[in-house]
Amino acid sequence: MNSNIKSIALLLATSVAFAAINYTILHNPLIFFITLVLIAHELGHYFAALANGAQVDIPYIIPLPFIGIGITRIKNFKKLSSKVRRSILLSGPTAGVFTALIIFLLLLINPVVTPFALLFVALFEVLFNYIGSDGRKYRQIKQEELSCIS
Repeated sequence: MNSNIKSIALLLATSVAFAAINYTILHNPLIFFITLVLIAHELGHYFAALANGAQVDIPYIIPLPFIGIGITRIKNFKKLSSKVRRSILLSGPTAGVFTALIIFLLLLINPVVTPFALLFVALFEVLFNYIGSDGRKYRQIKQEELSCIS
């Protein structure tokens, strides 16, 4: 079997496992939409890295109860310019927010779950990634740029 097919199968299997674990615990269809946002987030990093010529593996998700940890491994990340690294880092949360907003608009048409719950997912995506844990990476890259200019 081709390694790309294996990698895509791993992404799908880990995503399904994440959704199944959390749906079993919470019994709420919102879990499936959160899973889609998480997949979009990781694929945002993946496609931005590909577009910028980075060596990247297809992402996968570590399925845990109440939280999924997405991992997109970029082999030559430190060798990339700070502008390219920032682009790759910002593309994940941006893809996640856009996916959440598209699903929100679709849920306004046919509400399977409360559409406004998905706005909280988009807000969490922004707060956690731009301000929270990944925000440190963005600020660190900015400081590296400033030190290079000096």
